[in-house]
Amino acid sequence: MRAAWTSSNLDGEREFALWFERAHKARGFRNNYSHGRWGVPGKHLYTESGRLCDATPLLVFVPLDWDMSPNREDKSIDLTLEDFAAQVEEAELLSSQYQNLVTKYGAHLHIGQRLGGKGSM
Repeated sequence: MRAAWTSSNLDGEREFALWFERAHKARGFRNNYSHGRWGVPGKHLYTESGRLCDATPLLVFVPLDWDMSPNREDKSIDLTLEDFAAQVEEAELLSSQYQNLVTKYGAHLHIGQRLGGKGSM
């Protein structure tokens, strides 16, 4: 899919390259979150007071890993709710930006055509 877009138009190529970089990162989050597990209850980020009522709750995510050895590295990730909300917002933004790019550059797309000059698929 990327090859069809990146050979369409120079401006479109730049915009789609940036979009695909961001989408690749978001896909990584999505894949990890879909196949890993969430630690509940999570941890807390304490302030100087040390009181739980002042602490920021953290989401704890553990990516899927087939290493079951007892001395394996802890690869869990701590996220604030704001961090997680920013990732969700980015995913939603990517969806609408894709539609905008398709509208803007769709006429330059090479659907069903080999880009190596060898004719139609």
